[in-house]
Order: sequence, then structure tokens, then C-alpha cells
Amino acid sequence: MIYLHETALFLHDISERTPPKLTATVPSTLAGRVKVYYGKPDLFELGAVLLTSKLGHQVRAYDLERTILEILRSRSRVDAQLIFAALKLYTFFMLRISINSENTQRLSA
Repeated sequence: MIYLHETALFLHDISERTPPKLTATVPSTLAGRVKVYYGKPDLFELGAVLLTSKLGHQVRAYDLERTILEILRSRSRVDAQLIFAALKLYTFFMLRISINSENTQRLSA
């Protein structure tokens, strides 16, 4: 199982909202007590990472880039405010990484 959408945003600290339901994708051979999305087997592992949950458990979720893409792809089923807030924080996060990388390069020169 790999967490995505609202759950992955929460695990990445991009959303302050605790998801009302866990959202995950599983191989089509499994079922569970979560909102399930079925993924193509050849794309299922693409972008999967290990994250630590708020309770300290290791869980699998999609990386931030795939999470943003999946949220946008499913925008008719995801709260618009959540999408806007996630895009805003993602942009800030990527800008901060870019600035830190530039500063590191300057310092090491």
C-alpha cells in the first residue's frame, strides 16, 4: 500500500489537515479499509518513498512531486482549498531548496 492524495500531503507536512480517511493505492489484488485507487502495475512503484508518520511508524507514500501530480489529476475529487494550499506550500518548499542549494554552491567555491 502506498499513501497518496490528502494522506501523502499530510505525511509530507504540506497539509495541516489530518485526512478524515486514509487515501492509498494498492495493487489491484488487495482491498482494505481505506479509500482505494488502483494503479497500473508498471507505474505503481514510481515515486514511492518511505516516510515517518506522526506516530513514528514507517509508511510508504508517493514522493511530493507525484503527490502533487496525482492531486491535480484527481482535482474533481479533492477539495479545491487543499489543492491551492498544497501548491502554495510546494512552491515555497521548492524555492527554499533552490536557494539553499545555491548558497551551498557559493560557500563551497
